[in-house]
Amino acid sequence: MSAEIRSWVRSILCCLCLMQLAEQILPDNHYQKYIRLFCGVLFLILLISPLTDQAHLTAVFEKQWQQALQLEEWDSIRMEQENLSDLRSRVLTEACQKEVQRQIEETADGEGMKGTKAKVVFQSEETEGIRKVTISGGYEDLQQKEAVQEQILQKLWEIYQISSDKVVFLGG
Repeated sequence: MSAEIRSWVRSILCCLCLMQLAEQILPDNHYQKYIRLFCGVLFLILLISPLTDQAHLTAVFEKQWQQALQLEEWDSIRMEQENLSDLRSRVLTEACQKEVQRQIEETADGEGMKGTKAKVVFQSEETEGIRKVTISGGYEDLQQKEAVQEQILQKLWEIYQISSDKVVFLGG
């Protein structure tokens, strides 16, 4: 017990010496109030440390500290998971959009459009439906332009249930 008391007194004396040294080293009085505050809190912790050890409060504080760290880590993991889920959703949406665009371009090429480019806009990020399709390109036979467009619209309805009011043709 006396060794613990000696260690405690030695810690207090070291703390007091370091406090005085810190106040003497700092050239500006502006920082001295912050140093005094920090050292005062440290000094109070050193003074009550034997009481917390006797009351076994240190173990309680450590347990609560561990719980707080685990909660923080869990929140961090949950946030990372949400970010990954959002990223996965965006990647899947983009891949779906590119594939639909490719298929529409292929369909339009097969019906007589040349140099076809398609742009597909979904209702939302969850690909609930297609809001708008823009198809651009030239026609092999300008006299059959309307017939080709009608065939493309019919195929888009059969495959994707895209109504004609959602499809825009550009080019001539």
